[in-house]
Amino acid sequence: MKTEIIQFLGEYLDDIENRWRSQLQVEMPELFIDSLRAELTERTISKAIKMIQSYLKHEDLDLLVKEISEVEKPIRKFIPLLESFESSTYDVLLEKRSKTPEELVTILQSIRRVKKLIYTKVVDLYEERYEKIISLQKLALRELSTPIMPIFDHVIVVPIIGTIDTERAKQIMENVLNAVVKNKSKIVLIDITGVPVVDTVVAHHLIQVVSAVHIVGGKSMLVGIRPEIAQTLVTLGIDLSSVSTLGTLQEGVQKALQLTNRTIGEVNEQ
Repeated sequence: MKTEIIQFLGEYLDDIENRWRSQLQVEMPELFIDSLRAELTERTISKAIKMIQSYLKHEDLDLLVKEISEVEKPIRKFIPLLESFESSTYDVLLEKRSKTPEELVTILQSIRRVKKLIYTKVVDLYEERYEKIISLQKLALRELSTPIMPIFDHVIVVPIIGTIDTERAKQIMENVLNAVVKNKSKIVLIDITGVPVVDTVVAHHLIQVVSAVHIVGGKSMLVGIRPEIAQTLVTLGIDLSSVSTLGTLQEGVQKALQLTNRTIGEVNEQ
């Protein structure tokens, strides 16, 4: 039956295309409001017909799905066009009356099955691409939300903004360790001013980062410990005795200067 569908489409594709165009003008007149939209619609129709011709030639459904997914049009706008094409195909099929009623029903059912299969494959492909894009965006956002800022020789600041989960903690640790090695850093100021909540899990992740920095030869300090965070840590019984902590980034910079035998002096204008 697949061969019969292909034969029918191949024989009457021009009629179906004309019916499809006329039907779109009635059902979706917004596509033809002005010359620009009409031109874009014509291009979409022409590309769709070329896809169908390619399918008729190769009988490769996966190739057809791939070509549909590459159309520069959102899937929510493209699917109504396909629905309209299907109904146009039905109309032409009924008009030609070249088949028995039983053959017509069989062909119509087969077309519906192929359409359902196409929709499923297209949606799966779009979902896969969407998930990949979201994954890349999450990675980019996490890298941006954990910048590495060298402020003096061998001193870097790592401002952390937002919540910290296990996955992000791994990313922070990787970025910090790479920065310590690259910049030959001796002091790492981990600024958690922008972290809204520090609970047992978050504290554990931060301690792991501090310990990892020590292993590669650096010294870490947690700065930005707000009063409410300090109170929470005490209430939870979290032991930070092995970690240097300071209330503000300014205090951390001053401490880093002391540890690296530096001072900041005022420059008198002549």
